[in-house]
Amino acid sequence: MSDSTAKPETKATKKGTPAENVDAEAAEERDTAKQLKTDMLLLCDQFSQFSEECAFICDAFAAIVREPEALDEATIAGFSHYSIWLKDQVAGFKHKIHKVHQGLNQ
Repeated sequence: MSDSTAKPETKATKKGTPAENVDAEAAEERDTAKQLKTDMLLLCDQFSQFSEECAFICDAFAAIVREPEALDEATIAGFSHYSIWLKDQVAGFKHKIHKVHQGLNQ
């Protein structure tokens, strides 16, 4: 008999009272909100840096157009490298934004 009495108490202890469940949910929501805020700040900082690098690349493209004779093998290789880098960065930001968006919908 004591075994059957102990099991329901154990279950009640594991489940917690309704007030404890509400507190736990509220704490989880606060933690999620803090994490999302942190993720967004990091993403904004990364995007700001990316934006500055894009401005540099655009200025370089504009300079080459004004002086096409400066277009040598090294410059062509540099532009090729930056084109690939730019595509990778855009894909990375798309992925990061999607992850943050998923966090908002949980």
